[in-house]
Amino acid sequence: MGLTKKTRLALYEWLDEVLCTPLFPNMAMSLSDLSLSQTLREAEFYFPLKQSKWAPLRDLLMEHRARLAQTLGSQAQEAPDLMMQELEGMMHGFIDLIFEYEGKFYVADYKSTWLGDSMTSYQCAMLCENNQHHLYDLQYLIYCLALHRYLKNTLKDYEPHRHFGGVYYLYLRGMHPDNTQGEGVFYTEIEMSYLQRLDNIFGANGNNPADSMNEQNDVHSEASQKTPNQQQLSFGDDWELE
Repeated sequence: MGLTKKTRLALYEWLDEVLCTPLFPNMAMSLSDLSLSQTLREAEFYFPLKQSKWAPLRDLLMEHRARLAQTLGSQAQEAPDLMMQELEGMMHGFIDLIFEYEGKFYVADYKSTWLGDSMTSYQCAMLCENNQHHLYDLQYLIYCLALHRYLKNTLKDYEPHRHFGGVYYLYLRGMHPDNTQGEGVFYTEIEMSYLQRLDNIFGANGNNPADSMNEQNDVHSEASQKTPNQQQLSFGDDWELE
C-alpha cells in the first residue's frame, strides 16, 4: 500500500524544509542552492589497508574529539579499544553526498536519527555527542580521507586549505529553514594535518592502481576531470572493513 495523498504532500513539504535549511555556520548556503553538476551522490570508495595501526588512528580520533569538545562545550567520549591492533584488508564505503560550493568541496551524510521532540535536542553539541557514541566521527574522518585522495588525483593545483571545505552531518529531524543556531546541522572543518596523518595511517599512496576510480555518474564539476590510477569513488551510505 502506497502513501496517501495527504502523507505524500506532508513528506514533500518536509523535504523542502530540509533542502532550504541553512547549512550552519554558512547561513547563506543550503542544499537547495546546489545544482546537479556540483554534486556527487552516493559515492562509493575503497582502498587497501597496508599494516594500518589502530593506535595512531585512535589517537587522532581522540584529539579531534577533544578539539570539538572545547569548541562546542561538550564532552569528549573515550574511543574504544579494538581487539585487533593492526587493520588489514580493504576499506570500503559509500558517501551520501559530496558537493562543491564556491570552490570548496564538502562531505555530507544524512541521519534520520530521533534525538528528541524539541529543537534543543538537535543543537550542535548534542549532534557531536551522538556522532561520537555511534563512531560517526571515525566514519567521516575516513570519508574525508577518501575525498582528499580523490581531489589530489583529480583537481589541478589542489591545496587542502583552499579546497577542502569540511564535513556536514545532517540530522533531518532537526532541520528547518527558520533555524538560526544550527539545529540539525553538524559541521566541522578538517585540519590539513589530520588529512596528512590519515593518509600515513592508511598507506599514504593515493596513486596506487588498487585505488582506481570508476565514476558511474556524469558529473561536470571541476573535480570530475579524471587522471589515470585514481582513488576509487563511485556511488550509498555505509562503510566497512572487508
